[in-house]
Amino acid sequence: MTLEIERLYDKAYSLQGKGYEVMGTRVDEEYSMVTKSILLDWCKGVNSRFPFLDLGCGDGDLGNLLAYKNIQCSWVGMDISRVGLFNAKQENSKLLPVQGSGNELPFTSNSFGYVIAADSIEHMPNPDIAIGEIYRVLKSGGILAASIPAPNAIRSWTYNQLRTGRIFKLAPDLLRSVLLRKLYLGKTRFQEIDHELSYTEWIAKFEAIGFVVSEHREWPDKPFKPTTHLIKCVK
Repeated sequence: MTLEIERLYDKAYSLQGKGYEVMGTRVDEEYSMVTKSILLDWCKGVNSRFPFLDLGCGDGDLGNLLAYKNIQCSWVGMDISRVGLFNAKQENSKLLPVQGSGNELPFTSNSFGYVIAADSIEHMPNPDIAIGEIYRVLKSGGILAASIPAPNAIRSWTYNQLRTGRIFKLAPDLLRSVLLRKLYLGKTRFQEIDHELSYTEWIAKFEAIGFVVSEHREWPDKPFKPTTHLIKCVK
C-alpha cells in the first residue's frame, strides 16, 4: 500500500507547476497560506538552534511563508513522494529533504524542537502510530502544530465559498483540477487514505500519546462553517 501511495503522489507532483494543478490547496491558496501562517506563529522559537520538521511537506510551499516572515532556521522537509521533495528542494535551497513514511519517521528520538503537520496526519495509514512517532522525535517541551480537516470539510468549504461569492472565481480551477485528477490519476479524489474524525476524537488521540493540547482554533472563523481544526500540542 505504501508503495502504491508513493507512486500516486509522485505522479501528482510531477504534474504540479506545469499547468496541471491537481492539489486542492493549489486551488484555494488563501486557505493554505492562512492556516500555515497560524501554525508557524505557534512555533515562536522556530529561529532557535533546534531544527523543525515539516511533516508531509509536499513540494515545499511552506518555504514561501518562511521567506515572507524572514524566518532563518534549519528546516527538514519529509514526504512520501520523492518527486515532491525534488520540486521542494529546487524551490528552497535551505531545505533538507528526507523521503519516508509518517508511520516510521527516519529520525532519532528528541531530534526536533517543532513539528508542523499541515493537512498530513489524516492521510497517514495509522494516525495513532504517526502521532506517537511525532512525539518520539520531539524534544521535551517541543511543539506540534497541526492542521486537520473537520468532518464534512469539502461540503463546508463549498458552503463558505458560495456565501462569499468566491466560488464563481474558484469554480473553473476546481473543475479543471477534478477533471485532471480523473484523466491522469484515474480518480477525482486521489488520496487513498483520508481519516475523517471529529475534533474531540483527534484530541483524544494526541492526549493518549502524552501530548498536552495547549491551543485550538477552527478555521475559518464564525459565521462561516469550520473546515479545519488548528491544534497546538506540547510534549
